[in-house]
Amino acid sequence: MTRIDIVTGFLGAGKTTLINKLLGEGLGGEGTALIENEFGDVSVDDQVIEDQSIQMRTLATGCICCTLKGDFVKNLVEIVGDYHPERIIIEPTGLANLNDMLTVCAQASDLVPIDMGAVITVVNAEDLLPLLEVGGDFFTDQLAQAHFLLFSCTQLVDDETLRADIAVVRAQQPDARILAKDWS
Repeated sequence: MTRIDIVTGFLGAGKTTLINKLLGEGLGGEGTALIENEFGDVSVDDQVIEDQSIQMRTLATGCICCTLKGDFVKNLVEIVGDYHPERIIIEPTGLANLNDMLTVCAQASDLVPIDMGAVITVVNAEDLLPLLEVGGDFFTDQLAQAHFLLFSCTQLVDDETLRADIAVVRAQQPDARILAKDWS
């Protein structure tokens, strides 16, 4: 059984930074694969991922929860069939609808033995309120569907702002665990 973990968050929240930190601290290696989704034509994050020993696939020019749904399922099936990883980390575009992503993963589980693991939403503490206005349903869905909410850039805001951010996120997802400390 391959475990699927999704690391989501709105544009610029720190998803790739978190994945690099996790891989650098022992999550990577032969037992881990990464599927990355870039909305545009140019893949930036695959240039930034530091652990090149992991199996990595990039799906570009669309979103894996809608326009690239078939490509996503195909790649997921191929990775599980060809490499038998213990874990696949999925980094969707910041514009992904997380509920739709979970539905697509459930469809893939009919084809290959996968088990949904953690759904982590990275939240930029410095930009939360403006992003809620700009990101609308995409961003609130990412908050509401998360098992774990991880704040980035906490060292850049004061305690009052951080408490207010946590209250806003908690209103969207009352049951998720929240980590709002400097990642170092």
